[in-house]
Amino acid sequence: MVAVGAVLAVFAAMAGNAADAAPAKKKIAANQWDVVLVLTDDQPIGTLQGMPEVNRLLAARGTTFPNAIVPTSLCCPSRTSLLTGKLATATGIYSNESDTGVGGYPAVKAAGLENDTIATALDGAGYQTAYFGKYLNEYGALYDGVAPPGWDTWRVFTTTVQSGRYRNFGLSDGVPFGQRAKSARQEFIPGYSTTKLGGLAADYIRSAPADQPLLTVFAPYAPHSPFTAERKYRGTSRLPADYRNASVNEVDVSDKPAYVQHVPLTNTVEGAAPGANLAKQIDTLRSVDDQVAAIYNAVKARGRLDRTLFVFTSDNGYMHGEHRLDGKGYPYLKSTNVPLVMRWGNGSAGTVDPRLTVANIDVAATILTAAGLPNRTQGTPVTMDRNEQGVPMVGTEATSRAIRPPFCAWRTREELFVRYGTLEEEYYDYRVDPYELTNRVKDPAYAARVDQLRALARAACDPPPPGYGPTFDLPRWRSKRGGSEVPMPDAGEDQVARAD
Repeated sequence: MVAVGAVLAVFAAMAGNAADAAPAKKKIAANQWDVVLVLTDDQPIGTLQGMPEVNRLLAARGTTFPNAIVPTSLCCPSRTSLLTGKLATATGIYSNESDTGVGGYPAVKAAGLENDTIATALDGAGYQTAYFGKYLNEYGALYDGVAPPGWDTWRVFTTTVQSGRYRNFGLSDGVPFGQRAKSARQEFIPGYSTTKLGGLAADYIRSAPADQPLLTVFAPYAPHSPFTAERKYRGTSRLPADYRNASVNEVDVSDKPAYVQHVPLTNTVEGAAPGANLAKQIDTLRSVDDQVAAIYNAVKARGRLDRTLFVFTSDNGYMHGEHRLDGKGYPYLKSTNVPLVMRWGNGSAGTVDPRLTVANIDVAATILTAAGLPNRTQGTPVTMDRNEQGVPMVGTEATSRAIRPPFCAWRTREELFVRYGTLEEEYYDYRVDPYELTNRVKDPAYAARVDQLRALARAACDPPPPGYGPTFDLPRWRSKRGGSEVPMPDAGEDQVARAD
């Protein structure tokens, strides 16, 4: 793996000559790297231990970023941010669902966001572009037979039933953008989707002409629920070493926001024993691991290993009982931290870079830089020096055991500050509290720092997410699972600051 500092010189030497070739394809410019992006679905931090090939081929020869964070911990907003390099406050995409008016594939398409992505940028620079797997929520239900702008090869899930994303699944037929089919055409494919899609991606790379730069996205459904592993890997995985800690089914949540206090203690998480579904997630990732190796070997066979940037990451984390919660959409570490590994070319000795708090908009910026293109995103390439202030986070929809209010937050590698629309606040210091057990927002020792982070969160949360403010719909907000009544905070004099 290549340390970030070492890559600076490489990219500096490539700078300035962005390809200006017409979309008529395609010759590799001296400053262009092939890009392979592996994007998993709902992968918790810590699960890379169950992926030996990713560790051997990418982490051992690249850079691992343990403080990689998604600014919005839901699939559609996060994927939109990765593809566009823009935060949710810029895209307006906060939700997975179209009925919210601010989410799902219909909102992305209506906003014209597909016209300004890493795909359109690289396509315009002479790249062949290909996408295999999951795209955006509700794409399958509204599939119109046309690939979005910028994609030359388009093999994307069209099946709307979750169980059909692992086996007996539907794929788009790859009609290029602008060539509208008379009717939606799909191909239904038997077998295990991760393996099939990885094979398609590997075949695509292996058969591509050596003088054409490539952007290849492999986006399996794993490890999303229902956590259906390939038969040979079922029941084979162990839990991460740090899973069984005091945050799982946390006993004392009296210092947490009211929505957490509403969630009762339970001995099950999503209907299973704590950790059981996490182990199933790791089982599903074993097949992803196999396909990463297959794609890597295809790149090597094509003779482009020395000029390929590999990126492995996920759209969000996933909670398995931490703070009594499951799923995603929360500001907590297990919901927002994601795996991130990058390998440039042949690499060298593997490194871990804990200094950077990296967001998915930074991944987009890094990909554009690798292609020799200007960075027009809100992110910063990981290869560049940066003012390490942290990452803004927003949320407006939660999809698990509790319905939480919208929030604005600020995350650094060592701290988390959250301000909910209900005016409740949280502050955690990971240096002394890695599992977010003690909310120190009212601790006088942290008052000055809390004020700083509150100001950063307020400035970044403009406009605030939908529903943010003391007028939040309390009946809808209360836990669907019941629990004791917890008093809401009194807005009082803070009423005027509802848009903070």
